[in-house]
Amino acid sequence: MAQSAFLDIVEKVNEAYHSKLAVPFSVSRGDEFQGLLSTPESVVEIIDAFDSRSYLFSFRYGLGWGRVGTAFRPRTTEMDGTCFLNAYSALERGKKEDRWVTFSGAPEDHERIINAYFASIQLIRDGWTTKQKSAVTERRGRLTQAVTAEMMGIDKSTLSKMLKAAKYKQLLDAEEAMALLLRDYLAQPAGGERS
Repeated sequence: MAQSAFLDIVEKVNEAYHSKLAVPFSVSRGDEFQGLLSTPESVVEIIDAFDSRSYLFSFRYGLGWGRVGTAFRPRTTEMDGTCFLNAYSALERGKKEDRWVTFSGAPEDHERIINAYFASIQLIRDGWTTKQKSAVTERRGRLTQAVTAEMMGIDKSTLSKMLKAAKYKQLLDAEEAMALLLRDYLAQPAGGERS
């Protein structure tokens, strides 16, 4: 049951974000998945796409930046390169340090800044109640708070209070800043690197 739900999440994210993926996500080792993005700034919204679809799972992400050493294939498990080694290293570090997202492969000062931003976003997320998480997830998928409140069966002022307590505005600001950092630091890779 859990494996089927996990595979369904991976498939739905692939469908929703196919234009932002150089290679679609696929299960690489039982409970791990791996993909290759077309642009680094897409990672923020793709992580959110995985997290907002996962009620049974709590994902941990290892992000790697580096060279792709082989031709592009339908699955990243058939590919090689430093980007994959850096992603694995980041994931292992994240497990040891109990980090939600860990990044590896950029110059040290860039890496520290990127990881600090992800840690800040994690602090916001870790403070959520189940209802606040639901409110944030539902709000992201709707055009207005009024529509979100109606879909949740609550009034708009209740939703507004829930989002304020969840630090929704600060979350969006931090995520936008993270996307800009990734774009600016990594969008002009040296030596033909891609992540």
